[in-house]
Amino acid sequence: MKRCNGLERWQLVLFLGLICVFACPLQAYADSYPWLKDKALDVRIETDTTIYEWEYENPNSFEYEEGSLIKRGDKAKESFEHLLQVLDLAQTDITDDMVSELSKEFKQIRRISARRVDGEHCLQTWVWNRKDSEE
Repeated sequence: MKRCNGLERWQLVLFLGLICVFACPLQAYADSYPWLKDKALDVRIETDTTIYEWEYENPNSFEYEEGSLIKRGDKAKESFEHLLQVLDLAQTDITDDMVSELSKEFKQIRRISARRVDGEHCLQTWVWNRKDSEE
């Protein structure tokens, strides 16, 4: 077999195949959760009784707080992913439909706020307040 830059052709094909096997799922995962490309993302849900907070700092720092309970790492990341399946930050506003869906898990939501710093260091914020809330 002919060599390509010191590698046998079968070695090159195997190498490229391994890159596809490992890189393609990562790209698909990043496309599913485009927020992973952001520098930072913070979401806060305030209910009448509890404050919930999610914090992400690129590349791999995840934190979730529920009152005084703090989770980090994979458990926090899973919670963040679950939240962002409902809270669509591709939208310009937090919609009443999103709040209604979140209310199934978080009772008596008073306020939702999100803050994102994208890859170009631009800040974007979202805020939703319950109509009878003062803020």
